[in-house]
Amino acid sequence: RAAIAHDYMAACWELLPVQAWRGDDTGVDFIMPFGTDLYYLENNNANEVFHDFMKVAIVIQSAADANTIVVDCPNDSTDWNDDLDRGQTKYLTSIQKGTTITCDSKAQVHMIIGSDYGYDIRGLSGIPSYNGNGNDYWAPINVSSDTDMFIFNHNASSITINYSAGSTGSFTVPANGTVSFQDETGSWITGGTHVYSSNEFCVVISVDTDSGLWDWAAGLTQYSLLGTDYRIGWAPGGSYTTNTQIDNCVFAIATENDTDIFVDFDGDGVEDLTFNGPNSLD
Repeated sequence: RAAIAHDYMAACWELLPVQAWRGDDTGVDFIMPFGTDLYYLENNNANEVFHDFMKVAIVIQSAADANTIVVDCPNDSTDWNDDLDRGQTKYLTSIQKGTTITCDSKAQVHMIIGSDYGYDIRGLSGIPSYNGNGNDYWAPINVSSDTDMFIFNHNASSITINYSAGSTGSFTVPANGTVSFQDETGSWITGGTHVYSSNEFCVVISVDTDSGLWDWAAGLTQYSLLGTDYRIGWAPGGSYTTNTQIDNCVFAIATENDTDIFVDFDGDGVEDLTFNGPNSLD
């Protein structure tokens, strides 16, 4: 979310543990699932459906000294190749979809997207390509704002995406292409959503898309990396006892029927809230 005053914007990211960072000089470590070309492609047709991507930037941070990092942009506009020492960062703008980042040693990548719509800014953490591209994702988002899902196919041929979100269906994503769930299905994300394919792909969610108010975003984690125990590291404001603040929420989704979900607000090992038997997609 953003921002305060007229000259300052703010965004936040998830911080992945160093063990999940990538960098081993064996291949591409990060692939950008979106870029400014998504905005300009639509804007040239007088259709600003993807206004969220008017500006796309990345911040790269190295976890080791003399870490050679290569950024390869499809149109060569933001190519960069240099060494970063431990803790050093590099900020690059005008990033395009399909841009690759390759590192000799461990590094992390954070993405910033936004536009000139008021406070329109969103932060996303780069998921290393070796564990970030799955073929099965579950979206727990359930808000009233227009929420879209952007699906990136990094493969050399088109793939079929199947979905279940109240209704079921499928659509095609072209090779090295990114599509909007709303464009393909005619529906916003309004509750639990399941997307899957026989091929790998990656997904990001944009909440209150094409708007400068309640904007935020999230990258989805593939099903194989989901777990049964989660700790919330940051939850400002609100009180579960009075339920007077609903702006700072945690969304959870059941991937199997009859799943009990337990919530412990103060970490004392005693459940303070229980959701009995939500079904898949609840």
